[in-house]
Amino acid sequence: MANDKEDLTPKEYSDILKQVSLESIFFTKYNVKSARHLIGPDMNIAVKYDTSFEINPDDNRNATVKINYRLTVYKEKKSEYALLVICEIISMLNSKKDFSEQFLKIYKMVNLNHNTWPYFRSFVQDAANRAGIPPLTLPFYYQQ
Repeated sequence: MANDKEDLTPKEYSDILKQVSLESIFFTKYNVKSARHLIGPDMNIAVKYDTSFEINPDDNRNATVKINYRLTVYKEKKSEYALLVICEIISMLNSKKDFSEQFLKIYKMVNLNHNTWPYFRSFVQDAANRAGIPPLTLPFYYQQ
């Protein structure tokens, strides 16, 4: 997949994606903090995430793609949260050909959140339940 071009066309990206397998998705870090006494009506939910990737230097057909989610449930100030959930989720990819940085830059913007959001959403709902916080309704899909 190595390519000297700066950008991939949508067709080129799609053709490369057909050669890629998602081997595993797993949590590497997570932290949940709650303050039940701050729960009230009209709470706000803020979600942010950042992404990164690394091509395996010993085998360019393997890559690790990481997403860090941060969800905050708050009334007025994010620093005064009723629930804070932070997770790092790793996706392990392999391909029939070498990965390129161009491909992985697009993958982490287009596909990564689509693949990992259901895991994060489920984790948040379970964490809120275990913390005694009323059920949170998170969207089926989230794009920042």
